[in-house]
Parts: sequence; C-alpha cells; structure tokens
Amino acid sequence: MCVRTSHSDLDTSEIQPRSYPMLFQFKWPPCRLPSSAKLKVSVSGFQNSERIGMKHMLLAIGAEFTENMRNTNTHLICKEAKGSKYHKAIEWGLHVVTAQWMYHIAQHGYHEANGCEKQFSISFSPRRVQLVSKTNNVT
Repeated sequence: MCVRTSHSDLDTSEIQPRSYPMLFQFKWPPCRLPSSAKLKVSVSGFQNSERIGMKHMLLAIGAEFTENMRNTNTHLICKEAKGSKYHKAIEWGLHVVTAQWMYHIAQHGYHEANGCEKQFSISFSPRRVQLVSKTNNVT
C-alpha cells in the first residue's frame, strides 16, 4: 500500500507505510517513563531520519538520549549485533535491545520490575556492579 499526497509547494510524494511500520502503529502521545526510571540510551546502526526519529521518540517517552555512549548509559538500541558501540555495551554490561523495545515502551509503558529488555534483547547482559573507568566513551 502506498499513500500519495500532493502539496502545492512539493511534487507528489509517496509514503510507504511498510518502510516505517512502527511509525504507523503506536499511539500518540506515547506513554512516559516513571519518574524513578532513569534510562540513558544511545543508538547504533541507524542513520539520518531513522536516528533523528529515534532521538525524538526517546525524549518524548522521558529517556535521556546520548549521541556518544558511555559506561553510564543504561541501554543501547542496535540495528545489528556488530560495531564498536555494540561490543563496548556488552563489555560494560548495558542492555542491548532492538528498536522494537522503544516502541513497546511508547505504547505500553515501562515497568522497572520487568522492563522487557529480555524480550527485545539483541544480547542480554545485566548491568555490571563494577563499571569500567568513567572516562570511557564510544562515539
């Protein structure tokens, strides 16, 4: 299915709902994180409008978005299980999840007791008690 729109200042443009399936599925406004949930999230493998959209969604649900991942982050949203951010996140014991995790929270909320990280995990690794030096970061 393709939705065509015509604007006086633009040529006819096409929006392919299958290209952005989650964009058309969740309710707005999204559920917000409880005030006690301090999620600090970075993303890896997403480019351009995907990355910008994810940043805005994370901010809308009440998470902190970080362009540069540090060992103080709580989550990494990955497109694939590869790359320097992915490997550092595993080393640091961060939750490494798919983008669907973010959409799930936006639609259903986040419960700290069972934050659904396992369900959307690329590689589940509970946060380690002892973290690597605070000066470490990955861009």
